[in-house]
Amino acid sequence: MSYASAAVGDTSGSSGPQRENENEHNVSTKKEKIRYYKSTHAPNYPSRQRSDGPNHASKTRTHHHHRNQHHHHHHHQNPQPRQHPDQTNKPSTTNSFHRPNTANPEPHVYVLTLRLTPSISDPMSSLRTTYFPAHLNRTPAHLTIFHALPDSHIDSIESTLRAVGDSTPAFPVSAGAVFRMRRGVGVRLGDGIGQARTLRGALKREWEGWLSEQDRGGWVPHWTVMNKVDGEERVQEGLEGTKEALGREEVRGMATGLEVWRYDRGRWVWRAEFEFRGE
Repeated sequence: MSYASAAVGDTSGSSGPQRENENEHNVSTKKEKIRYYKSTHAPNYPSRQRSDGPNHASKTRTHHHHRNQHHHHHHHQNPQPRQHPDQTNKPSTTNSFHRPNTANPEPHVYVLTLRLTPSISDPMSSLRTTYFPAHLNRTPAHLTIFHALPDSHIDSIESTLRAVGDSTPAFPVSAGAVFRMRRGVGVRLGDGIGQARTLRGALKREWEGWLSEQDRGGWVPHWTVMNKVDGEERVQEGLEGTKEALGREEVRGMATGLEVWRYDRGRWVWRAEFEFRGE
């Protein structure tokens, strides 16, 4: 995103006595310059990006009852919701670390997550509901694979994901080690981490040229159950509580596919699912 800037010239007046009409002219000129300065230096506050995960309120799936009826209906997609006028064509990223490496600013970016069975996604979301600040928690717990896939490549992205889904079998996953974040708590992926890294590595090689700096970097698959919390005592409480909850019994499930979400000013709007159908 480019930001226009304007320079304002020297507005200091000359010294010495002036005639009345010259004084009036100078006052008028200064007022015009002040108005110009304010108009060209008004702050432009970009929306902050958060790639926290799927928003169930935005996620309207009507395809569940079709999943096992037709083998070829493994890619489900819902119509794009109408946008509020002030959201249309607004880039979703403003920081080069998060912005896709494409020639032009992207009107939208997409998040790719690993789809999991409720036996593991529900307990992780429950922990997130317990410990994540309520006013910031817009999404259930999730495993993000890529944070900012560009709108300009979305057709080829979905073509690749369709092929990947056809050739990838579902695989078992589990909750792994609990770890401390600077202002929160995370849970690493346990079983299934090898398959997840292999899958992401193949996609990363395919898309390397236009991925964001963040998505080109290293990847530690994890759930974030607490973040953006001030206060050591609260973070420690979340850390100990998460360890205790996951220590009572093993949390396991299956990775069954990939999901694409459109990032919309902090909300994640569900777009499509690509089921794992490999043998």
